[in-house]
Amino acid sequence: MSDQKALHCEAFVMLRFRHPACYAALLLWGLSVVAFGNSLEEQIRSGAISTSRLIVPDHPRLWIRGSWDWDHNNTGSFAWRILHGQQLPWPWMESPANDQAKGEFSYSAGADDADDYGADNMFQSFAHDFGIRFLEPCIAGKAQKLNWRSLYAGTYTSDHSADEYFADARNKLIYVVDLEPAYEFPYVATLFGAVGYDWLVNETYTDGRAVLSEADKAHIQSQLMIHADFLMNRASRDGYFFKATDTDNYYYIMVGLALYEPTKVNDGSYAAINAKAQAYLDAFDAEFIGKVLVAWNAQGEDGGWHGGLNRTECPFWIGGGYETNTNVAVLTAAPLLFAHYTATGSALESSLFNTGVLRHFVEFQAHMIRPSDTGTSNGTTYFEIGGVSDSYSRSPWVMPMRAYSRRRFSAEAEQLKLAELGAWLRTSFNKTFTDYGSWDMTDQLLFEDKWVNPHSPEEIGFATTRHFEKLGWVFMRTGFTSHNDLAALFICQRYHWSHLDPYAQNSFTLERKGRLIEGFNNTIKIDDQAQRSLSPETFPKISQGVQAYRPGSAFDVGPGITKFESTEKYDYVIGDATNAYDRNKVQKYTRQFVFLKPDKFVIFDRVITREASSKKSWIIKPGAAPKVQGHNLTLIDNGAGALWIKRLLPMTATETINSDRIEIVPTEHAQEHVFLHVLQTAESGQSQDAPNIKVDEAESFGLGNWVGITIGEDSVQFDVNGGVKISSRSVPTGVKSSHAESVPLQFNLEQNLPNPFSSTTQICYEINRDAEVELIIFTLLGQRVITLLRGRQKAGPKTVRWNGKDDSGNAMPAGLYIYRLLVETQVQFKKMLVLR
Repeated sequence: MSDQKALHCEAFVMLRFRHPACYAALLLWGLSVVAFGNSLEEQIRSGAISTSRLIVPDHPRLWIRGSWDWDHNNTGSFAWRILHGQQLPWPWMESPANDQAKGEFSYSAGADDADDYGADNMFQSFAHDFGIRFLEPCIAGKAQKLNWRSLYAGTYTSDHSADEYFADARNKLIYVVDLEPAYEFPYVATLFGAVGYDWLVNETYTDGRAVLSEADKAHIQSQLMIHADFLMNRASRDGYFFKATDTDNYYYIMVGLALYEPTKVNDGSYAAINAKAQAYLDAFDAEFIGKVLVAWNAQGEDGGWHGGLNRTECPFWIGGGYETNTNVAVLTAAPLLFAHYTATGSALESSLFNTGVLRHFVEFQAHMIRPSDTGTSNGTTYFEIGGVSDSYSRSPWVMPMRAYSRRRFSAEAEQLKLAELGAWLRTSFNKTFTDYGSWDMTDQLLFEDKWVNPHSPEEIGFATTRHFEKLGWVFMRTGFTSHNDLAALFICQRYHWSHLDPYAQNSFTLERKGRLIEGFNNTIKIDDQAQRSLSPETFPKISQGVQAYRPGSAFDVGPGITKFESTEKYDYVIGDATNAYDRNKVQKYTRQFVFLKPDKFVIFDRVITREASSKKSWIIKPGAAPKVQGHNLTLIDNGAGALWIKRLLPMTATETINSDRIEIVPTEHAQEHVFLHVLQTAESGQSQDAPNIKVDEAESFGLGNWVGITIGEDSVQFDVNGGVKISSRSVPTGVKSSHAESVPLQFNLEQNLPNPFSSTTQICYEINRDAEVELIIFTLLGQRVITLLRGRQKAGPKTVRWNGKDDSGNAMPAGLYIYRLLVETQVQFKKMLVLR
């Protein structure tokens, strides 16, 4: 290598590897470094680099970064996180100084109380599953060997010697790897056994003797490979991208990361083991990085998991349960990606652990939390994707902590925001699960990072509206800190990704001070049929690659969200769910969804079917039994909150209103129908005459290709091609505006008399000064019927008559019409009914 090239590589390594020990080691063993380009994932997938070429020579390297993590002087190291600051007592062991890691260390590495499972209580015990844990005595032994007792500001509970702990860990590690490759044992052996081997392989007793003899090492290596082979054989079968029971088979990577020795590539005595380890690493590169991660990011690179969080489980802990095929696979794989990060010495920001779906997972978690007060010990739940929340389950609150490990110590502003958000979540909700009583304190000690007095999402800089673009979900909230906050979720995905999907295209849920609209089937039905569903076995398999999800495929339920806009005053979403329906029945279905902050929603649906006879049903599931309040006006009152719903279109419809559903079906047959509804949240117990209840004042109008509504000071107009005009004037002007300043009206338009009428009616109005005036009649669809006048008029009262005919003298059919009076830049609309 030329001096210039060597210098280039050296500079590159310094940039890529944050820890000097990793850098020095790489130079010592002469690794040829290849630039990573835009991402490590892309480089591995392209074949420009491989995991085996990145492995650092140091041990431990799985979840612990060599001697660096055992040095309490290194800010952010494992030792520093435990030793800095003062321990506080129960109930929560919280401390602004040490962020609770002392409590977790005391519980897992000591904990000699009979009810606990720490290294002391389980010392030399094989009586039950907790008794055979070996990472805890590894940590306790290292703490004793490094004399942490002298540095520990708090109650130090480890009572055995370093040698006793190490011997206990060694015996339990061998016990676990000797278990047969059946049931959950291969997963426990590969995930934890590989880590135990990595932590002990170079460890010594206080007299310098190796904790693991050469015979021990050979035996453990052999047993680990038996378990890894078992899982790799399973992973080579046709598993599915989003089934944790399938993707957990990639745990075999842990054995490759633990056993591969870059300093022994020319050591014949180790060649067979290195070859085996490299086979695990290469297979992981090709299958997991090359296919699984691609699919996970295709559905949620900017955050999100289409199965929600309620089915999250903690699998494969010794003493835990089996894996489920509905678990959040990205969280069960997080320890693998974290181990890849530590074993390769990569900077966190460019590591596999920073892959998009995991990096932004904490944002998804924040928005999935239903409105709740902060500081709760229990009772907080998520949006019920995949079923009702189990309020007794720790898993949905503990497992997401894995997604933000070590981000707290990054130099990047985004990583710090994500870390603080995660810390805020874990200390704000369900503290019984996250602060104490977790299924696994060791898991939290290893992976979880806290924060000193974390700020709320808004204070950190996260918006209350979040469009998870890849997933096709939009969360709209008024806050994150109170049960009184409003929270809505709109879903319109591009694809059905797996058996976990809620089948909720163009559906939404809404709550404020109570559940107002529930479930995820609040959308359109055609001929009483819901959206297309798929049997679990029809989804693409890992071997097919993510390209199986493509437009026109059976999994295409989009195109999905085609437009999103969020401002201080409103949020606007267009969802196209055409392909979610039977393609022999539906030609087009779009929903335009507007949130007029802080309490109003306007929903415009356009449905075109192949046959005019197809029944089109607009359906929502109320959170409580709805009550009819008048013509086209319905009230849902639940808890301390209420929702007022007004139907503007279709004008004539069959309504079914009961505790199960609100269903609107147009009475007339047509290929195309539009639905226009206005919703407003309010306090429970208010009447429609309350000053703040504006929904009953809402009126619809048509203007050319535009259909719109006025409600209070707001006006919203929809174009069938996806355009929207939103203004704060009491009536629309046709000029696009984002809540322009309203001005006083300069005229008053009266209701026509007589109304209804069959032959002639008169329209009266008054203007307060000379002005340009235009009076036009429209159909409900916005088609012009006749211009009754256009010109300049003097101030004063006016009367115009209409004989019910169009410009050509043809009598208009019976029905509802709109008359529009334009005075310079100001507009008012009224409705009239023609009888024949």
